[in-house]
Order: sequence, then C-alpha cells, then structure tokens
Amino acid sequence: MFPWSSLFLLVLGLALIIKGADIFTEVAVWFAKKSGIPQVLIGITIVSLATTLPEFSVSVMASYSGYTSMAFGNAIGSCIANIGLILGIVLLIKSFKINREDIIFRGAYLIVVAVFLLVMSINLSITRLNGFLLIVLLLGFIYFIYKELSSLNLKDKPKEFVEDRKISFQITLFFISAIMIFIGANLIVNSGVTMAEYFGVPEIIISLTLIALGTSLPELTTAVTAAVKGHQDLSIGNVIGANLLNLTWVIGVSSIVRPITIDYQNLLFDLPIMVLLTFLLVSFALFRKEIGKKEGFVFLFIYVFFIIYTII
Repeated sequence: MFPWSSLFLLVLGLALIIKGADIFTEVAVWFAKKSGIPQVLIGITIVSLATTLPEFSVSVMASYSGYTSMAFGNAIGSCIANIGLILGIVLLIKSFKINREDIIFRGAYLIVVAVFLLVMSINLSITRLNGFLLIVLLLGFIYFIYKELSSLNLKDKPKEFVEDRKISFQITLFFISAIMIFIGANLIVNSGVTMAEYFGVPEIIISLTLIALGTSLPELTTAVTAAVKGHQDLSIGNVIGANLLNLTWVIGVSSIVRPITIDYQNLLFDLPIMVLLTFLLVSFALFRKEIGKKEGFVFLFIYVFFIIYTII
C-alpha cells in the first residue's frame, strides 16, 4: 500500500521549512537593519544564507541521522535544479542582460569549487577534512566579497525605514522559526527514507529528485513570480551564490557532522551534470550580452534528461 502518510509528512515538512526560513529571513533582516547594516551587506550575507536554509537543514539533519547519501543528493540535486529547472523556466519567460563584472569572479570561483568537489569525490567519500576545506573556500569567497563591498561608499546611503517592533517578539519569532525548521527537516528525512524503501530505490534517488525540488521551491516561486512581473530581481549572480553555498556550506557542514559516502552514480553522472550546467551557465554569461529562450531550453533539456535518467 502506498505510504500516503509519509507523502503527507514530506509535504508538511517542506511547508514547515519554507515558512520557517521565511520567518527567519524577516527577523534576521529586521535585526540587521536595526543595527544599521547596509542593505547590500544584508543581501550578500543574511538573505543569501536564509534562501539556502531549507537545503542546509535537510542535509545536516540527514547526515546527523546517518543518511549521508541523502544529504549529498539534496545539495547536488538543488544545484542542478537551480540552473536546469529554475533558471531554465525563468529564461523562457524573460531574457536577461548580463553584467559581466558581476560574473567573472563569482563564476570562476563557482567552477573551481565544483571541480574541486568532483576531484575530492574520486575516492567515493567526503571526509571531515574535505568538509573543512569546503568551509575555507566559502570563507575565502566571503572575504573577497567583503573586500569588494568595502571599496564602495556605503556610508552615504540613506537609512532605511525599520518597522518598530518589540525585540522580545522578534526573538520569539526567531526561536519559533528555528523549531519549525528543525521539525520540518526531521519529517522530510524520515518520510524520504520511508518512501525510498517503499519504491525500493536508494534514498539518494529520492533526495536528488523529490527532496531537492522541494527544498528549491522558495527559489522557484520567487524567480518565476519576478520574471512574470517583469522585475530583474533574479540575476545570474543569485543562482551562482545559491549553488556556491550548497557546495560549500551545505555539503561542508554535513560532511563535518558525519563523513559522506558517495556511490558511482554520484561520481560518474550527478557531479558531472552539475559541473556541466555550471560551466554552461558561466560560459553563456561571459560570452553573451543577453541570455534567453535558447539557453533556457538547453538548461531545461539537461534537467529533464537528468531526472529521467536518475529515475530509470
């Protein structure tokens, strides 16, 4: 009998994580603005980390529970979905002009990290030492971004309006959001394992497809809504930033919690697909003034091929 209860708990877990991450973001941004941190720094740090919070919480919880392949599959699957599915759909809706200055360093850095992860996976494991190295790469990226932003004249920017709220209320919301994320991650991991057992497939398959897509829903809905309304809120830089966090922050911390075991499908198919999409994204961004439907079809074709091959 189909495990409907597990499917319900999976959907409930996704809803809790997505809403919890949304509340967490609002509270974090409020505290940052209250302390006078410039908006550009808020976007680079707090908001970027918060949008990757669903992937982070699920992967770390899966790793802690001993399902390291699920932790790895969720992060890699999210990277593939961010470029192949989300960016692919958005480019079908609206073309984007490219700002090469924002792409050169970030894109090159993402390719280096992606290839580095592929190389360190050759022995079919990501050790705690590998995890620390990934965190070092993330800290290096943050340092370069900080140096870049410090050269900008941010002090002359006008102060933003900050809604007057009680600090105790904000702290309460912060803890509520943390509890929602923790419970949601537990539900997703447990129900994902149950569904994998029912279908007789490794949990890596469920994590690469269903869970990865679910944890990427915030990015998908936001990106599509922005494209439909004609806003340029979604940029190539945002996708690069999200994937960089998935490969360093999410996989790094997950492997520190418990070393990750990788199978041959991850090494010979999933990781190369992720590197291919990354390379194509950066190449399109560097050598074309605008990307649109053609590039979107390429991304979507690769994503559909990846899903079909993974399931079959």
